[in-house]
Amino acid sequence: MSSPQFPLQALNVPQNVLDHYNGHYNNDSYRAFREALAAGLPGGEAHPDHTALMNMLIDSAFERSGAELYRGASVRLGAALVKYQNLELFALAEQHLRHFDSNADETVLTAGLLHMLETLHILAESGARAASDHHGWRGRVVFWWLSAIAHIAQAAHAVLSESHNSYVQEKLAAGARYLRDGVSEGAVGGLVMAYPIMNWFTRFPLP
Repeated sequence: MSSPQFPLQALNVPQNVLDHYNGHYNNDSYRAFREALAAGLPGGEAHPDHTALMNMLIDSAFERSGAELYRGASVRLGAALVKYQNLELFALAEQHLRHFDSNADETVLTAGLLHMLETLHILAESGARAASDHHGWRGRVVFWWLSAIAHIAQAAHAVLSESHNSYVQEKLAAGARYLRDGVSEGAVGGLVMAYPIMNWFTRFPLP
């Protein structure tokens, strides 16, 4: 099947880029993204956001096909998809764009994952603050483990955003330490865990 109608800017795209785009266009992956997007919008494909985002997907495909005019399009698409809180859309967009350049950085999916990790970090921190007001050992276990989740989310975010290794190590070590503190708190309170779990956390001292 032929590729969708191009945005007006495509008139300025070199012929070799257009040829690459047409040669690598995949209607199945395009339709999968289009239908998933429509399913989450009031009015489906009639919603104005649908047209705008489909054009952004085409722009991103031109970027992956080598069009300088569209540089940064996939990052803009990733940012635009954040508001819909649907990680499937990021994955479907990347599946389509991969046809045009299988070696390109997965900028759209990365944007989605970064947003989800930021959300996870915020939720875990909020939960830890609430758990700190709980007056029992169970609440303290929850506090330590939610704190661990918050720090591990920061470590994962740092890996995706290519931060310094020292920062990743700092957050990951803190997360592991908080996991261990929760295990210790639970053991004192009477939480029964399998010996291998307890042994794993006590065997390797953390800074």
